[in-house]
Amino acid sequence: DWEERKLSEITDFHKQGFYTKESYNENKKYYLLRGTDMTSNKLILKDTPKINASEKDYEDFKVLKDDFLIVRSGTVGTYAIVKSDITAIFGSYLINFRFNQSIVLNEFFGLFYQSSLFKSQLNKIIQKSSNVNINAENIKSTNIKFPTIEEQQKIGAFFQSIDDTIALHQRK
Repeated sequence: DWEERKLSEITDFHKQGFYTKESYNENKKYYLLRGTDMTSNKLILKDTPKINASEKDYEDFKVLKDDFLIVRSGTVGTYAIVKSDITAIFGSYLINFRFNQSIVLNEFFGLFYQSSLFKSQLNKIIQKSSNVNINAENIKSTNIKFPTIEEQQKIGAFFQSIDDTIALHQRK
């Protein structure tokens, strides 16, 4: 049996990103993560700018391993899971979610986030103007259906093996 809950019930933390007008420089202290740093649901830090920020801003907007970052403006629907410890701040066009991992795994939520079931919910709450937007509170109002953690792990492993096979064939 799969359970259904509001996203707000499985979220330990959520916050919209850090806004700055500071100029970027490779010699600065913190990566400033943007939607363009997300490719195939992974963070790619190759062209990520760096900024300086106060210790308070860093503490308020720092990225932790296992954070789930969602693009909230423009390419709504793009996401990445932070897989390692990095010295980074999530930028203003991102939303950072930390889910209760004893209820739903990031990888499973990522699969659900890409599903037509979830996209139909998103389409109802996306703010459409010249630039498509969504905010954290709207996302938290959506519903998610999920099985046990064990089944989520199996589903995640199954889709990962498909992704690995596709990547292998693309390299060939």
